[in-house]
Amino acid sequence: MMLRQQNIFSIKDVEYAIFETNGKLSVMKYDQKQAVTKEDMNITIKAKQYPFSAELVSDGKINTNNLTRLDLK
Repeated sequence: MMLRQQNIFSIKDVEYAIFETNGKLSVMKYDQKQAVTKEDMNITIKAKQYPFSAELVSDGKINTNNLTRLDLK
């Protein structure tokens, strides 16, 4: 069950696993079973730059004007 919680559904995908002293399971998959990242494929992502800081929630209410200004709405 602990493997499934880490999205591992076959023991064949596991290179090694360690029961930590806190009772949790640390698992390392074989390299060929690891998920591919954008970095692996040399895909660059332009970081979103926000021109100003803005309050988005105030007194429990969403500020839709600032969401729109930040292009988040």
